[in-house]
Amino acid sequence: MPRAIDKLRLRFQSLFSKGRVERELSDELRFHLERQIEENRAKGMSAEEARRQALIELGGIEQVKEECRDARAWQVLDETWRDACYAARMMRKSPGFATVAILTLALGIGANTAIFSAVDGILLRPLPYRDSARLVSIWSLRTQLRFEGGYEDEISSAEYVQIQAAKKIFDDVTFAHPARIAILIGAASPRTLGIDEVPANFFTTNGVAPALGRFFTPEDERPGHDHVAILSYRVWQEEFGGSRSAVGKTVAFDQQLYTIVGVMPANFRLTGEDCDVWVPLYPRATLATNPTDHRFEVWARLRRGVALRQAQTTLNIIAQRVGNEFPGQEKGRGLVVRPYLASHVAPVRTSLFLLLGAVGFVLLIACANLSNLLLARGLGRSKELAVRSALGATRWRIARSLLIESLLVALCGGAAGLLCGWWGVRVLRTLAPPDTPRLDDVSLNATVFLYALGAAAFAGILSGLPAALRGLPLDVSVALKESPRNGTETGRQTQWKNVMVGAQVALCVVLLSGSLLAVRSFEKLLDVKLGFRSDHVLAMAIHLPRFNYRTEAQQRAAFRQILDRARAAPGVESAGAEINPILESVGLSAKFRAASGTGPRGYSFFQARYITDDYFHALGIPILRGRSLTAAEVDDRANVAVVNETLAQRLFGKQDPVGSSLIEGLYQSGERKLEIVGVAGDVRDRDVSFRPRATVYLPYYLMAHITLMHLFVRTKTEPETLAATVEHQIRKVDPDIPIADVRTMRQTIAENLHTSRVQTFLFSGFAVLALALVLVGIYGVVAYSANRRTCEMGIRLALGARPGAIARLVIGEAMLPVLLGIAVGFGGSLALTRLMRSLLYEVSPGDPLTLGATLIAMLLAGLAASYFPARRAMRVDPVAALRNE
Repeated sequence: MPRAIDKLRLRFQSLFSKGRVERELSDELRFHLERQIEENRAKGMSAEEARRQALIELGGIEQVKEECRDARAWQVLDETWRDACYAARMMRKSPGFATVAILTLALGIGANTAIFSAVDGILLRPLPYRDSARLVSIWSLRTQLRFEGGYEDEISSAEYVQIQAAKKIFDDVTFAHPARIAILIGAASPRTLGIDEVPANFFTTNGVAPALGRFFTPEDERPGHDHVAILSYRVWQEEFGGSRSAVGKTVAFDQQLYTIVGVMPANFRLTGEDCDVWVPLYPRATLATNPTDHRFEVWARLRRGVALRQAQTTLNIIAQRVGNEFPGQEKGRGLVVRPYLASHVAPVRTSLFLLLGAVGFVLLIACANLSNLLLARGLGRSKELAVRSALGATRWRIARSLLIESLLVALCGGAAGLLCGWWGVRVLRTLAPPDTPRLDDVSLNATVFLYALGAAAFAGILSGLPAALRGLPLDVSVALKESPRNGTETGRQTQWKNVMVGAQVALCVVLLSGSLLAVRSFEKLLDVKLGFRSDHVLAMAIHLPRFNYRTEAQQRAAFRQILDRARAAPGVESAGAEINPILESVGLSAKFRAASGTGPRGYSFFQARYITDDYFHALGIPILRGRSLTAAEVDDRANVAVVNETLAQRLFGKQDPVGSSLIEGLYQSGERKLEIVGVAGDVRDRDVSFRPRATVYLPYYLMAHITLMHLFVRTKTEPETLAATVEHQIRKVDPDIPIADVRTMRQTIAENLHTSRVQTFLFSGFAVLALALVLVGIYGVVAYSANRRTCEMGIRLALGARPGAIARLVIGEAMLPVLLGIAVGFGGSLALTRLMRSLLYEVSPGDPLTLGATLIAMLLAGLAASYFPARRAMRVDPVAALRNE
């Protein structure tokens, strides 16, 4: 044991006390040399001969020192440190090369860092809830509802009771019931808040702790004790300034007093961005008997050891059981379970992974670019490497030195890339749509830092290996005789450079074709005919305070006054309203059948939109046949309807549906017969990219107890200038009416296209960056090769070659790897761009126009990058070139 400690001590001394160890080594060798000299003198040798023989027997002072150094432990670390210092000196001697190499990698690593920070924060990082991997969400699957926008719905109360009883599968089950939009009394101006009713176990099931105060208890669910509330972090900050004294205070929602008992943390997003307050939901007698009340957002915590497949099997049994118990409900419903994180981030998962792949291609192009720079630089240093080899340096030692140099460049590029990534994260958070899930979690953290470090190490090794393994001189004598300027490349070195150029081009073809597909798709979205006129339209949401408008008569009278006031405002042409906002929310679904016609006889689920008179005029939706709804029909809740063209064709074929009857199936109350009075044009009302759906327009007040109106006002001038005027007119009806989401229809469309716009911008930006790197890479390789062949070009010109032939020679040799790269890239593009299919609109991955534009762009890039080197080569002075040689 003491001997091992002594060895360890000596090893540390050899590593960290190098000067003292070297002095001790010199003293020891000097002692042995002098002793050997004395022994030789004792044998009768002269002083000079005794010293010579002693040196011969010892083997040379410096040689012995090297052997002793090689025998030391951790010598590799010392050599590595010396190689790193040497690499730093070489970078300082070549500032141009170092700057270009570092900037090239900084762009690639910075882009990767920014996108990976989004992937990590949104997709990979666990949710801030206890044991969040076991947290799942459960949805009702509507197999008969076949329009765009999804097939999933909230859970009914009857389904929830059955799920809650599955104790062998779930540790706990909870739900949130988006109950209403409440009005905060006492605010500076009327303000609406989204309120969710939740059971006492809601927060404990989700495994989150309050930022302040406490959660609900079973006692809070009892009638008379249930007027307590928990605030979201945002409302706590905005209304109470973040004061801890907010807990215990009383606030009024809809003129009902609630005591604040807690505040949620800032990162709690389980029930959506629109939930501001949580209140208790006490047990109701109807909870277990209503199979149609699909308004429960359900979460559960899987028991340990229970797989997702087992939970899905149990839910299938529950769905069948509920269907048997309540045969009158919608047929074909099922239940589906998903990990909460997966379902929460599903809308952005594909986009983020595609963006990560795109920046990965950018980094590979940067690596290929740097690899060619290092290969070219290695050729310029061939004499230096030959001298080192002649002095005894092994091939491995030289290769390691070159690899360490590329790693040092990459680490510097990684450091610069972190700065680019920090800026990129800020840009991403600015550009991303506001409804992007977990956007606040996107940041530079330890995981992202390690990723950037790993990307830098990967780039350094990948870029340096070709130069380290292929860039060494094979014939030392030839390398020592060559001129540094006009040395010849080996066939293997030329092949590697061409391979790197071809690889850059192939990767750029894939990225460029993908970005052009995104651009083409976005252009088609911009050219989509929405079916309504978006110009000169002002939109706003109006919420009636329930405490002032309790009866249907009061609600209808208030909305009629609001419409009349809006229409009477100066500069207003017309005004109409509906329950659900266009391009922001899917309409309600209901089942209808035609009383007669050529279409299917049974019920089908179609979209139902409840509108007022002048709705079609305000939005500029054309009435193709018949007429619109009148004010009397809306106010009197007449059984009339307007259908859109898609529904008319589906149910009536070529027959004119005006005057025909449409039957609406009502749960528990039989059927309602509606007379079709008109056919409206198709409208893309859910999303710009979704095709129009079969829609029935019904009088506004056929929906009972409406306290929400989305008003659309067509103006004679720019709508922004009339917003304040219209709001002022509405407040004459009631100053306590909150007015929210005031915007123009063009702004609504722009927000609807925001995600596609950002995706297109990012893909295009990465493609332009990749193309710039390829241009620099091709130019650098061609320029360096042409420069080393100056003597050859001079001889060709001296022997009578025309300058044009010289230019064609240089460009032809440069375009060969470019053409091969384009061919390989097209194959990869056809395979990889299919992954973008879900992001494209009316553009196929093999779009000929996109492929043709990509081909032309890459050919022009190759020609542009090789033109200037070819031009210099054709202007070489033969006499000057031969004199330099």
